[in-house]
Amino acid sequence: MKKILVALCATATLLMAGMEEDKIDYSALDKIATKDLSHLMAEEMTNNLHLPVQIDYLTTLVSIVSYGNKILLTKEVDTKHKDLQKLLATKKDRQRFKKIMFGIDARTLCHNETWNYLIVKRNIIPALHYLDKSSRELFSYTVDAKDCATIDKN
Repeated sequence: MKKILVALCATATLLMAGMEEDKIDYSALDKIATKDLSHLMAEEMTNNLHLPVQIDYLTTLVSIVSYGNKILLTKEVDTKHKDLQKLLATKKDRQRFKKIMFGIDARTLCHNETWNYLIVKRNIIPALHYLDKSSRELFSYTVDAKDCATIDKN
């Protein structure tokens, strides 16, 4: 379980690759309409990451697209891997796994300066969509400003 959680944390960190916070002038971004900024950021992440990209031994980030004020990040998970089968055995296990993933993703996004700016200041909502290798939906959720406000900032 610990090995899986470490891998999932690495997954979340890789999601931020390609977003160089110290080179972004937020005042310039303030002048861009939210819908256009959402599209621009999704396109930039896609170009920098060269999708699909293997995040860890269980997860692949397969697409990043925008629609309206949302950026949809689609991840494919190897649910047949023995390490993950234990976490997805029952409905209760799957709900717990979703809650764990939400916590990891929300902390990663809300603690990242650029994502925090997008979520809190610009109301751009990351929507995370998890699929199995057969493209069947496992679960999905969004992270918004209310989530960032409740995340432990430590």
